Amino acid sequence: MITYPPIKFECRVNGKELLAEVETTAHDGGKFEFCTKFSDGYSDTVFHDEKSGVWETGHGKTTAYFKKIKDDLSALLFYPAFKHYLNFRHKLANQVVNIWVFETETENRNVVYTIYYHGNYRFEMKKIRGGWYAKTVKQDRPETIDEELIEKIGKMIDDRIKK
Repeated sequence: MITYPPIKFECRVNGKELLAEVETTAHDGGKFEFCTKFSDGYSDTVFHDEKSGVWETGHGKTTAYFKKIKDDLSALLFYPAFKHYLNFRHKLANQVVNIWVFETETENRNVVYTIYYHGNYRFEMKKIRGGWYAKTVKQDRPETIDEELIEKIGKMIDDRIKK
C-alpha cells in the first residue's frame, strides 16, 4: 500500500470554480482509493479497480463532483509517487481542461515528462540541446500535439527548475 501526498487542482462544478484536494492510496492488486475534498465543503471517497475498470463512490457515481474530476482521477492513476508534477488549466478545442505533467524516468534513467488530459496519456516531452521536444508513443490514435501547449509546459518546467 502506498499513500501519496495530497494533490490540489482547480475544477468547475455546478458553475462554481472550486479547488479539489485528493489524497490517493494505492492498494495491492491495482485498487485505488481517492479521498476527495472540495473547497465548498463537499467530500467523498472514490474507489477504482484497474482490473475491472469499475469506479465507485460513497455518494453514487452520478454525482456532479465525481463527473467533473473523473478525468483528473484517471490521470492520477499514472502519477509516479513522490515525483514532481505540474497541473494547470488550459483551453483545448474551446474547452478548458486540466493538464497533468508527471516527471518520469525511463529505463535508462533519463527524465521525461508525460502529459495527460481528458483522463488519458497524450504525449511525452524531454529537453534536447536546450529545446523541448515532444512525441507520442500512442499507437492506436496518435494525435497532433499542440505546439502552444508544448511551449507552455516547457516554460513551466524551466521556471520550476530555476527556483
